[in-house]
Amino acid sequence: LDVSVSKVAKQVVATYHRDECVIEMVVRYDPAHPLRSVVVDFGRHQGVQEHAVRRWALQLRACADHQNTLDAVHRWRASLDFEFKDVEPCPICQGVLNPTSKRLPDVQCATCHTTFHTSCLAKWFQSSHKHLCVICQQDFVAVRHHSSSARKRRTTDATATASASA
Repeated sequence: LDVSVSKVAKQVVATYHRDECVIEMVVRYDPAHPLRSVVVDFGRHQGVQEHAVRRWALQLRACADHQNTLDAVHRWRASLDFEFKDVEPCPICQGVLNPTSKRLPDVQCATCHTTFHTSCLAKWFQSSHKHLCVICQQDFVAVRHHSSSARKRRTTDATATASASA
């Protein structure tokens, strides 16, 4: 994580690097701060879906407004570390991010649980003229792979629903 602070521009820029993923976040303070809320923008955010970026922006703004910017940046980094936890490179293109779509691997083999980029897998099937998994060589049965944060949200939602109905 690289962090730069500009007192003149009244902003903090944090850049997170993970393999070929680069995510940049800017917290800008209005001259009327604390009467006006901080502005949180994300420049580059490869490999992260838009809803996650919006969620982080809301969390960062609330934390920066009510606590301090350092805590906000540390919480953001913890969220990113959790988002990329256990993300393995696609065995076809050998990258965490798809070279074209800039997305994380999202389709998993039901047999060996290896995760692939959808487009890499489609090219593999087309070029090999078979529907076999690249790793285990069994008939490929796809399972939608979800990020760590999506799994956590589903578990939390399910727990909350079960508690409410009890």
